[in-house]
Amino acid sequence: AAGADAGIRDEFGRTAVELAEFQEDAVKKARRILSRYDGVLVADSVGLGKTWIGKKLLEDLAYHQRLKAVVVCPASLREMWRRELAEATIPAQIVGMEELGRDTFDFERHADADVILVDESHNFRNPSTNRYLALDQLVQMRGGRGRDGRRKKMILLSATPINNDLYDLLSQLRLFTQSEPDYFRDAGIGDLNAYFRKARQLARTEGAAAGTLLFNLLEEVAVRNTRPYIRTAYPNATINGKAVHFPQRRLRTFEYSLGQTYAGLYDEIVRDIDRLTLAPYNLEKHKKAGVKVDEFEQGREAGLVGIFKTSFLKRLR
Repeated sequence: AAGADAGIRDEFGRTAVELAEFQEDAVKKARRILSRYDGVLVADSVGLGKTWIGKKLLEDLAYHQRLKAVVVCPASLREMWRRELAEATIPAQIVGMEELGRDTFDFERHADADVILVDESHNFRNPSTNRYLALDQLVQMRGGRGRDGRRKKMILLSATPINNDLYDLLSQLRLFTQSEPDYFRDAGIGDLNAYFRKARQLARTEGAAAGTLLFNLLEEVAVRNTRPYIRTAYPNATINGKAVHFPQRRLRTFEYSLGQTYAGLYDEIVRDIDRLTLAPYNLEKHKKAGVKVDEFEQGREAGLVGIFKTSFLKRLR
């Protein structure tokens, strides 16, 4: 980002966020999606500048339109966001996503947010976690509307919106649909939940067919670019007057023997497990001298200890 006094202008007026051409095009698409759905998923590959795209959208909304903005991010990114927003004089409150799950979180302070940007939004793929429930509550507060009286806007940033299951994506989209199943009815999706159930079923039975089904939805809500596409479509991309270069990855093969590398380690672990006394489960064996031992109970406890040790060994496999 350039300094706040750079004086660069775009269609919204003054800007302190200078982007490459492909990032500008991503912002334009994101603006259209936000205007239509009040939510957008920016899912560009790692290294393509999702943070700066999100920063530019916040400049539109929080700086030019004077909307109240909240940035939700991992604690490790709070300082980065504080620095970037301050550099561009973009007003926004920053919340660590770890704070959301705490009983001390101040919902009222952020309840009237007009726009909420969630960095690393894949961390909200599980709707049963405290942080997800808290963020969903924050979105739903005041009837799902912000300080300006309009529906709250959501900007989700994630290079990996799907980690384990297609429902990872559904959980994130529900944040800005405010769990309305017919939110995308104008796009031909009458029930978002049923749509994802069908996609999941196709993923299990026909594989690629699920991607084809989801394509229409992603075209509606997502901005997604990859490095190969950017290299081809924007070969002369520049930022701050300098050409954009992506490092060429060179793969090398290293061959090694697993047996030699970990020689003796497994045997050492087996010996250490065998030496475990597990006294809380083997009380008869540790009675004082002269105290009568219940041989049946001692045998039962020895068997229980054996089961525990076997379980420990299985974890090594």
